[in-house]
Amino acid sequence: MSTTKTVSTRIDNEVHTLFSDYCNQQGKTMSQMLHLFIDDIVSQNKDSIDSSQCSIGRDEETESNELPKFSQDEQTRDLLKSLQNKNNQELAKQAVRSIISEMFSGVKMEIEALKTQYEKKVKEDRMKKQMACFDNDSCFD
Repeated sequence: MSTTKTVSTRIDNEVHTLFSDYCNQQGKTMSQMLHLFIDDIVSQNKDSIDSSQCSIGRDEETESNELPKFSQDEQTRDLLKSLQNKNNQELAKQAVRSIISEMFSGVKMEIEALKTQYEKKVKEDRMKKQMACFDNDSCFD
């Protein structure tokens, strides 16, 4: 039986949301997906990862500030861009829905105003006809 270790990291809230959405779409937990990513990266880069990169007590002078390059970097970046695009598309859809809703509300208000004006005009015309009837004494014929 092999022992396991826990890896913890802090990520941007937006990245967390996008990654969470992606994991949900894949039917996996975030932990399961990270486990798969890490296993995949390590298995594809066994030759380029040497144990001295992971040692804690290494000499400060030999320490490099460059991060090791993994073949998965581009795939992960592409995945995050894809998730960002999906998020942007959803935000755009919500914005369009909001704009359309506001437009329909405005049109509805204008229709109500026209309806009120029409009813007022009909009432005025009816009153004018009744007044004309009294003026001409034609109401009693």
